[in-house]
Amino acid sequence: NLREKIFNIPRQSRYQIKEMAGNIIAAIATTNAIIAGQIVLESFKILSGKIKECKMTFKGALPQGRRNLILTPIELDPPNPQCAQCSLAVATVTLNVEKCSLGFFVKQVLVGRFGFTESLILSVFGSAGTNCVELVEAMEDGNLEEVYKLPMTSPRVKLVASSNVTVEDEEQSLKLRVLVQHKAD
Repeated sequence: NLREKIFNIPRQSRYQIKEMAGNIIAAIATTNAIIAGQIVLESFKILSGKIKECKMTFKGALPQGRRNLILTPIELDPPNPQCAQCSLAVATVTLNVEKCSLGFFVKQVLVGRFGFTESLILSVFGSAGTNCVELVEAMEDGNLEEVYKLPMTSPRVKLVASSNVTVEDEEQSLKLRVLVQHKAD
């Protein structure tokens, strides 16, 4: 047996090897059951709105603490503001804001490139701190295609170079901050 030689394992009979393998399989199944149970218990907390009570659980080699626990619950770490998963993700888009329409920005960049659906909410915070026309209002009024034809720099849209665009897609629970950079063709 090659592993026997490499890892200096003493020679075992076929039945001893089967017994060891049987013990390993049981240990894996037990560990998976314990982990699945912990996940369900934490899921109950999330579903009941008690996310502050959620804990990470670690397994110690030996019982620890005053209560001799093998599984040790620990408070969750706060979200890391540098993490794209924990905080609002930021993407930079470079395009000619003088030639692009709002429709191009929404259909080609937000929907085509970032995977948002067209039922998204668009808020723009430019250098003057002004808000962009909200697409939800345009959808409700039935004039979305008319709004899509507007140039990005029009007074109604106000998407200029160095604009910060916060995009939220409620259908997919996605939120993204897009920094619009201008580049002439």
